[in-house]
Amino acid sequence: MSETPGPGNPNDIQVGDICEDCSFHPVLCTAVDEVAGVVLSGVSLIDGSPP
Repeated sequence: MSETPGPGNPNDIQVGDICEDCSFHPVLCTAVDEVAGVVLSGVSLIDGSPP
């Protein structure tokens, strides 16, 4: 039986995962703060900018 992801982080993104930001840049996730309502931090793999 698989666990259902929580409503705050439905994709279960963890540090080290690559995801896409709202500008469609691939982003390396560098921090996840689920206490603050899931705040993801990372760096763009295209130009090094924060998402």
